[in-house]
Amino acid sequence: MSLSALNTILSKGKGIVGEHQLEITEQGLKERTDYNCSMNTWEGMRAIKKVGGFYFLFVTDNTAHIIPRKKPLCEGDLEGFIQEFRQRIKKANKIR
Repeated sequence: MSLSALNTILSKGKGIVGEHQLEITEQGLKERTDYNCSMNTWEGMRAIKKVGGFYFLFVTDNTAHIIPRKKPLCEGDLEGFIQEFRQRIKKANKIR
């Protein structure tokens, strides 16, 4: 399952502002922009939090992908993506 969202953080850094594609894979959460590609394994994922109008997908204790809930700028099924993300984290935590 994949999700493409616009990063709303105001910054001049290439790869920070603009479209980010988040994809759930067997290995982990893959993030792609026009400038980079990264992978965070399920075992390394920290948490998912719903705060106000946003989902925060924590890939480290201090770093998260921020996805707007109410008016997401994305393609794909946001709630399905979030549900699968939660299941993958839960499964990875059981293995630890």
